[in-house]
Amino acid sequence: IGLWLAGPACGAILADWGADVVKIEPLDGDPFRGYAYLFGGEANPPFELDNRGKRSIAVDLDTAAGQEVVRRLCASAQVFVCNLLPHRQQRFGMDPATLLGVNPKLVHATLTGFGTGGPDAGRPGFDVTAFFGRSGLYDAMREGPDGDVPMARPAQGDYTTGLALVSTILSALRLAERTGEGQIVETSLYHTAVWTQACDY
Repeated sequence: IGLWLAGPACGAILADWGADVVKIEPLDGDPFRGYAYLFGGEANPPFELDNRGKRSIAVDLDTAAGQEVVRRLCASAQVFVCNLLPHRQQRFGMDPATLLGVNPKLVHATLTGFGTGGPDAGRPGFDVTAFFGRSGLYDAMREGPDGDVPMARPAQGDYTTGLALVSTILSALRLAERTGEGQIVETSLYHTAVWTQACDY
């Protein structure tokens, strides 16, 4: 279940590498589909880039039947990628405990704006807010103490974080294969941004 950019970018890379990726969208579709108007209304190249190589289904997660569809998919899956906030995972029965109960060998991978713990765990986050804004990256790019803050190019934080999640998934798959036990992994836009600034003094 990955909407917008960072989660879908992770799934696109996995699809490039041969994974059979099924994208689960709400009944009205991924909101990013609606941005086709920016490109003349006939196509949405960024959406197509981040959702290449996937199959897609629309599911109403507010219904028991819709939730059961996801659990049935997870029963035979190796990886579940999700960018729902923790409280929404709980609401829809997509949290790690529930899905590992369905498939004990599953790798449950969560991508959020600010992480799954701490005071901001329930806050939504986007590239511009969590990756560039809250992490201080915008301020670090300022030209002098009173200079203007340059706007970053779109989705650079999304793609960096998507790659970080791919890395954790590959490690978790290896561990699950060796131990026979499912794994829970996560990353966030905020934490990935902080890591990218490790050498910025």
